[in-house]
Amino acid sequence: MRWGLVIAAMIGAAVLFGCAWGWLAPRGGWIGWPLVLRVVPVVLAIAILGWLVAMPWRPRPAVDWVTVWLGGTVARLLLTPLACFGLYSIFPCDTAQFVAAAGGCCFAVVLAEVGMIAATLQIRSGSAAR
Repeated sequence: MRWGLVIAAMIGAAVLFGCAWGWLAPRGGWIGWPLVLRVVPVVLAIAILGWLVAMPWRPRPAVDWVTVWLGGTVARLLLTPLACFGLYSIFPCDTAQFVAAAGGCCFAVVLAEVGMIAATLQIRSGSAAR
């Protein structure tokens, strides 16, 4: 598993989301940079921690990868709202904006992670078929 590329994709997706939010949200009357500069690091830290707990550098059969990855994703999906609640308690703002920023960032990071894992498995299965 190219776990370094997965982490890079997660970071890239979070940064891209953060830049888009910081630039576009104020145009709609929402909080921009002050909100996203707090949300992105929290969501990204939990995402990377959830990925590293799966020990992606350890060789495993593909069936085990699915189970371990799903376990890490479920743990992340439980920890992210808790961390975001703590962050919201420290930095109160409009609830809808906060949930949209945190949810959007989480979605972007998971989408990048899944895409990179799928690409890695496709490359791996394509080279094994030859």
